[in-house]
Amino acid sequence: MAQSAVRSVGGSIRSQCTKCKTPTRHIIVSVVGGEAAKVQCTVCQGFHNYREPGGAGSPARGAASGKDRPVKRRTTIATIEEEWLARMKGRDPKQAVPYGQGKAVHAGDLIEHPSFGFGLVRRVVPPSKIEVHFRDGIRLMRWEV
Repeated sequence: MAQSAVRSVGGSIRSQCTKCKTPTRHIIVSVVGGEAAKVQCTVCQGFHNYREPGGAGSPARGAASGKDRPVKRRTTIATIEEEWLARMKGRDPKQAVPYGQGKAVHAGDLIEHPSFGFGLVRRVVPPSKIEVHFRDGIRLMRWEV
């Protein structure tokens, strides 16, 4: 660590800003073990962990390199639509609950939305939301009974 002296909250320090992507002056927000832990950028006002100045790609203290991070699989529109089509097989659209009717719905129920069309309720999120799988994507929507 290049921190030469014990720092205190409210003091000033140079840190690699995560928003500005450059070393800028920061205000120390918290100190752990005599070293700055959290800082606030004086340019963009953003809060983040202290990062020693040294380049835009400098990882945080103790952080794993980007190579160690798990790769997140992207879900494509085609995949979402294919899954929706498979789940809709054998469903009767006449059984769909119209959106906004105030009827209780459960996971697996079919609903009909005026803009998004038919959708399958994936889960109910108390107290007043449902997660619905439509042909073009999954949406969290308001649902009051």
